[in-house]
Amino acid sequence: MLSWLKNTPVLKSTVNKAVPAHSIGNVADQLAAPTNQQAEACKERDVEFVLKEPRVRDGPGIVQRAFPSKQWDYMDPFLLFDEFGPKVLAPFEMRRTDHLGQHPHRGFETISYFVEGGVDHFSTDGKHGSLRKGDVQLMTAGAGVVHGFIPLQELEKQGGPVHGYQIWLNLPAAERMSKPRAVDFKASETPVVSSEDGKVRVRVLAGEALGASCSLMPSAVPITMLHYTLQPGATVTQPITPGYNVMLHVARGSALVGPRKQAVGASHAALFKRDAGSHITFSCPDSAEEEVDLLVLGGQPTGEPVVQRGPFVGSIPADIDAAWADFNAGLFGHLAPDGSSQPKSKWA
Repeated sequence: MLSWLKNTPVLKSTVNKAVPAHSIGNVADQLAAPTNQQAEACKERDVEFVLKEPRVRDGPGIVQRAFPSKQWDYMDPFLLFDEFGPKVLAPFEMRRTDHLGQHPHRGFETISYFVEGGVDHFSTDGKHGSLRKGDVQLMTAGAGVVHGFIPLQELEKQGGPVHGYQIWLNLPAAERMSKPRAVDFKASETPVVSSEDGKVRVRVLAGEALGASCSLMPSAVPITMLHYTLQPGATVTQPITPGYNVMLHVARGSALVGPRKQAVGASHAALFKRDAGSHITFSCPDSAEEEVDLLVLGGQPTGEPVVQRGPFVGSIPADIDAAWADFNAGLFGHLAPDGSSQPKSKWA
């Protein structure tokens, strides 16, 4: 059993614990002051805080984790943000036996995005396949699923670059017990566009950017997910949906972010204030010696109580107890490495 299944702390019934109360927002208050709304809608969102992401062990590897952490519980509707890599593996440095083994989930959705490298994946909803460079998967754990990942065979034998993200997205309470499902999207299905001067490139995984849009991911909560690379001298003004919580994570290089042009370096995340501002800005300085690689992530908050322990999410502590009982009773099913249904798995 993976250590994090039991050791992840419970998140109390709060929204964005590390974020001041005003950033949570109140729709009724906003609607009561249309004049202020109109003024806010034209302005740029400022940065609430910048966080250095701690490195933590998860399964066989080390990840950079923006949240949950001591500094930041979560960003409604997102419950976890992990980056693995970027790094280059030597041949047989990572073996297919060094996998993130069979493990359960309930009550939320996962987004797995591979910038480089890839995995074979299996789950008890019958979905199995491979994710490679540029591919993304949305998995709805819903009432309960068991899944796992194994590094691609060619990555084991040949080595190569590995980089990607694992993101957990909360489900509204009314949909926590929905039917599990997983949907894979190949790199060719998500648009990649560049600015006219060629200094900005973006893969639109969800939302809109540089005139391109993507609405493939059927997440229960609307989100924006944009993978940008900026050359030195490039500046981006990115429209933001009103009411969304929004963060920016830098994977490589250093970006200048927000109206105060705060420096945000690699393995750091910036959370933007949640107001009616219409856009965010970020740039790669003219003097930069390398491009900036970053991810913009935003979503519509559910505003609902959340309790999380390890791989399970609910609205009250009793939901977590019920999830453990159902999992231990075998109600989530079992997996073998080839995706077939067996009473026992060597992954267990």
